[in-house]
Amino acid sequence: MELYIRMANTYAIKVALLYSLFAIVAIFINILAQDISNYLYTGLFSTFVSIIVGTAAGLVVKYILDKKYIFKYKAENVKQDGKVFILYTAMGIVTTVIFWGFEFGFDAIFHTKQMRYVGGVIGLIIGYVCKYYLDKRFVFRTV
Repeated sequence: MELYIRMANTYAIKVALLYSLFAIVAIFINILAQDISNYLYTGLFSTFVSIIVGTAAGLVVKYILDKKYIFKYKAENVKQDGKVFILYTAMGIVTTVIFWGFEFGFDAIFHTKQMRYVGGVIGLIIGYVCKYYLDKRFVFRTV
């Protein structure tokens, strides 16, 4: 029994470390995509556009990594994979509200791009913790 508990703890630690690493990668991609978007487009609603671009880029990267390495999910076909991605995205809506709340909040308070990104990173970290549990319970268990 003790061996089983140690193995379970080792697996949980491995998953937590991988998930954290993938969250860091997705955060980096998100912020990089925002910065590129801000560089390419500085017009009306440029902050909002950049946040949407970053969110989309981070979402796709995180889905691919989570699906393969965290939840070890293999779709039977493209249609099923599309359904899972839609469900994954739907769970992400809840966590995106957290992320955007922090990012827009920091932007409103500090009025600098750097502090907006700090708010975004804080919101993403909180959101990813919530998202793991939502995905584990609703996305990759029900398909």
